[in-house]
Amino acid sequence: MLEASQWLRAKRTDQWASPWPGEEARNERIRAAIRAGRTWVAWDGAQPAAAITTIPNDHQIWPKDIQRDPAIYIRRLVVARRYAGQSLGAQLVDWAGDRARREYGARWVRVEAWPADTELHAYFRRSGFEFCGFDDVQLT
Repeated sequence: MLEASQWLRAKRTDQWASPWPGEEARNERIRAAIRAGRTWVAWDGAQPAAAITTIPNDHQIWPKDIQRDPAIYIRRLVVARRYAGQSLGAQLVDWAGDRARREYGARWVRVEAWPADTELHAYFRRSGFEFCGFDDVQLT
């Protein structure tokens, strides 16, 4: 994640510029997601290539009428820079959607994207996602 945050800073976005709300709390949030079975890592031998964190609930981000449809929510998607451009992120998103559909009938894949990261928004639009708006909810 450090490599990803450094790369994001070079793109002039404040996404992951500092751990939220602090380093220990961020680290505990990541450990909790791993313990809960919500984070998966794609490995290339002993080298982590990418990771994805998903949740089956919405943390009140989505409007009530949308919440009725089962969905998988992608919280963190990180690809090591040496694996960029190989569609690894898209493959993880597809895998998460397929898994959620099989396990609990999810009809949608929804992603959280940092408001200022317009390149990330464009990536998801090119991947077939539809922009649904912004919310200023701070997630834990």
